Amino acid sequence: MRLKTNLTLLSLVTLLFVSCQKELSIDTINGPVGGPGGGGGSNSLIGNWKFLELIANTESSVEATDGTDTEKAVTVSSYKTINNKGTITFDATKMSSSGVGYDINDTAFTYLYINGVLFDSIDFPFSFTVPSSSGQTNYKVIGTDSIYFESGFFAVPSADPQATQAGGAKFKIEGNVLTLTTNSSTTESETDQGVTTVTKNKVAGVIRMQRQ
Repeated sequence: MRLKTNLTLLSLVTLLFVSCQKELSIDTINGPVGGPGGGGGSNSLIGNWKFLELIANTESSVEATDGTDTEKAVTVSSYKTINNKGTITFDATKMSSSGVGYDINDTAFTYLYINGVLFDSIDFPFSFTVPSSSGQTNYKVIGTDSIYFESGFFAVPSADPQATQAGGAKFKIEGNVLTLTTNSSTTESETDQGVTTVTKNKVAGVIRMQRQ
């Protein structure tokens, strides 16, 4: 028994793919410890940084089953932002972003499965423009290579761009380049009229900045 038509399932994945980009936050390390600004390593962050690029690998899946048949669609993408602009500033306890924006123009790939067997695949172009935005948040440095932000500061691509949520990242400074690295994932499940749908998002992202 078919649980959804191919077109409906593919549409859900496409929408999920857009939503998944909102999860590209500098996210998911352990919660904050220490005081504002954290410990060692915070001084090297202080200053003005030019936003260089955001690099992301994403995977989104929708799986629907009625207990007998299962349909699944997996969408993956790998992209690097273009037309990057904006500045990010760190002081001892606060980080501020000013005029940060970028474009994405790339291709995603969707794989469709019935009962675990691949029956179709499709590639489709996608593009986002994230308009310039500004914001600020308090931060804490954890140890020597991790950072926690108390609230969102960085707009990420979606149909309705919004700031990321509180979270953290690993950071590294090499010469005059600062790199923030994140990995995040979400899983949601719902059952409607005997059909259980599970959606999963995975994002691995890198944000790079240059000291001004």
